[in-house]
Amino acid sequence: MTGKIGKIPTDSTGHVPEKALIKRYSDFYREKQREYDLDRMRSGIMGKRKPAVDLAKLDYSRTSDRVIPLRCTPEQVAAWYADPSSCDVEDIDCAGAPKTNVPKGMTEAQKRDQGKIRVIATPLEEQMFRRELVMGFSPADVSRIAESRPTVQIGYAPAHATGAYCPGRNRVSIDRRNGMNQGTVVHELSHELRATDPSRRSPVVRANPSASIEESCTVAEQQARSDGVDYNGYYAMVPVFDERTRRWRRPTRGEAMRMAEEDHALFTEGRRRGLKDGEAVRSVEDHWEDSHIARLRCRGHKMAINEMADTVGGVERVSRAKPRTEAERKEQAVVPVTNATAGRPGVAMANVSAKRGPLISRAGTGAIKGRTGGRKSRTEVRRYLVMIDESGTPSYSGSQKEFTLTASINSNPDAWSESLTVSRRARVIRINLQQRMS
Repeated sequence: MTGKIGKIPTDSTGHVPEKALIKRYSDFYREKQREYDLDRMRSGIMGKRKPAVDLAKLDYSRTSDRVIPLRCTPEQVAAWYADPSSCDVEDIDCAGAPKTNVPKGMTEAQKRDQGKIRVIATPLEEQMFRRELVMGFSPADVSRIAESRPTVQIGYAPAHATGAYCPGRNRVSIDRRNGMNQGTVVHELSHELRATDPSRRSPVVRANPSASIEESCTVAEQQARSDGVDYNGYYAMVPVFDERTRRWRRPTRGEAMRMAEEDHALFTEGRRRGLKDGEAVRSVEDHWEDSHIARLRCRGHKMAINEMADTVGGVERVSRAKPRTEAERKEQAVVPVTNATAGRPGVAMANVSAKRGPLISRAGTGAIKGRTGGRKSRTEVRRYLVMIDESGTPSYSGSQKEFTLTASINSNPDAWSESLTVSRRARVIRINLQQRMS
């Protein structure tokens, strides 16, 4: 049975559970961090700057003279429980010995590969990591990871990050507070595979010294391998083209989430579940150039896709600059609309080519209401928002002027030209119609 001695919980063997130790450490430094940040803000107001410090990470990085074993009794840990900064508990606030505790139910080959991956963590955290490892990678992938014999440390990652990979030491760091999930594990070990797997040939799936390219391609592989959409923080650094100001800007939270969803559909090739082994790598090779994350721009860098085009080649640059010559206009007109070239979410559906069929009802007639007015020219452009209801019948918005189409636009190219974008999720079609004035 379990119980408590004083305020310290115990398990059936009379020892303190590791979950209770982690919780006590987290609660203690959460309060200390709040007090420190408040004092730092006050000091800033007074003109005295104090450094931004992660106190929990700082304590973990410094080993005390007195280290209590993880499997401890309430009597052993009483002083630490009252003040975790007074001493250390192994694997809680200082790194313990690397572990190779392989889960049960694996083949001999899988056990051998898992045994080559050393994990510095509590036993429970180690099991959680190894479970996410087998969920995100196939046995062949795990074997490739194991060949380089990496070390995984679960503790406290750098500020504002859930994980990090150090290629020089071949070490993966995962934050125990926010990084114990499939997305972080897959992301950091994808960095490791990009740096160590000799079978990879394409520059899109190999390590790159450019931060924009490396993180962009790694997020692409993360989305390809993840079963669910991973709302990675890097999408907040993917520029969105603002049609009103004709400038690139940072995305809103909703736009960043939408781009992540569209990229996940793109890299999983519509399956909505993670790919494994060579399928995931091929998906990144085939679709990265067409993704939103290809536009990732880390501080001090160009967009990843433009940097790749300039340094490696093999991909087209993304630009929304207005064409200056007739040749540039014609060239821009034939550029396919993809997540990357669209410059914003909801324009190009992942793996769904833009529908070029009839834009009116099956009967062949329909009414479109649009806006008129302003200066007349040889070609008049009207913009419409067409909503598709559940039955598939178009309904149209607008109120000022109405005219009727009696045939599909494609079947009457002499009278009309069209620009079409489909968003199935919102069930919205946005079109530009150009009427040639007689």
